[in-house]
Amino acid sequence: MKSTTEWIGIRSGLLTAAGLIVYFLLMRMMGWAEVLELRGLNLVFLVAGMIWALQEHRRPHAGALDYLTGLGIGISTSVVAAGLFALFVGFWMYFDRSFLELIKQRMWMGNYLNPITIGFGVFGEGIGSGAVASFTLMQWYKRYGGEPQTHGGVTGS
Repeated sequence: MKSTTEWIGIRSGLLTAAGLIVYFLLMRMMGWAEVLELRGLNLVFLVAGMIWALQEHRRPHAGALDYLTGLGIGISTSVVAAGLFALFVGFWMYFDRSFLELIKQRMWMGNYLNPITIGFGVFGEGIGSGAVASFTLMQWYKRYGGEPQTHGGVTGS
């Protein structure tokens, strides 16, 4: 299958969402899902998915990565991953009412939370952190990992 920029973003988003779902299920099985602060580790999965996607794009392009293309890949990865994970969390909350009640008790506006609003919150959180992570990664690639360097007339990295 041809590795287009769009397909790389979709595929990495699917893999990232799978990682987020497995992480959530493991945390729920171990009883650690109640520690809501651990959701910050979702960013690790998101950044790992973005890095994988950017490397997939760079491989057939001799290590080169156009800034806007990389930014688009990172954002598309986060949109797909956050969207699928938000759908999963929304459905999970619909069936796991005890977990929903726990979250409602611990959150500032808990009285207004339901599976749909939690899903939208997860999606917004994923998109926001994904956009910042994508921008940050592209700043790093622009500085350290962009176009192949030329050293004394010899192209290499």
